[in-house]
Amino acid sequence: ALGAISAALAGATDTGALLQAAADTIQELARPDRLCVTLVEPNRASLRRVVVRGTAIPDAGEGSRIALPARAMRPEIVRASPPGTGPPDDVTELGAGGAGLRAHMQVPLLARGHLLGTITLHASDADAYSQPDLDRMQRIAAQIAPGIAHLQLDRVVEAHTGERDCLRAL
Repeated sequence: ALGAISAALAGATDTGALLQAAADTIQELARPDRLCVTLVEPNRASLRRVVVRGTAIPDAGEGSRIALPARAMRPEIVRASPPGTGPPDDVTELGAGGAGLRAHMQVPLLARGHLLGTITLHASDADAYSQPDLDRMQRIAAQIAPGIAHLQLDRVVEAHTGERDCLRAL
């Protein structure tokens, strides 16, 4: 599984493609009823759902946002959160239990202490996830988070290069 993600990292040219490839691997491993990958918005006030697969929850599809309380973004809060938890996600805010999803596992995507997003799995079986599942998801998150950070940095550099080129043309 980690080899498949490594291959996706090597060939990824954008964050969306990387996360879709990671979601493919996660689905094969964990077989969740619902998989949601979120990324922190540039304003750091919300998460945007980038990949959503499985059981539908109203207003919780790809591109939708989750507001974050300011304290949730502080690195010390993220690091102190118990494994399997993290910033609020649709399991509590939108009532995934009402959609028949009784198990929840969430891991943060962290790079150099900064929260980039989350990977959240939901299952209808209340005992769907165990400590080994959480450990595996944490390894996957730790592997893809630096790739996300690198791709985001590339995007910022490209934007600044374009701005610089425009200014030079004046």
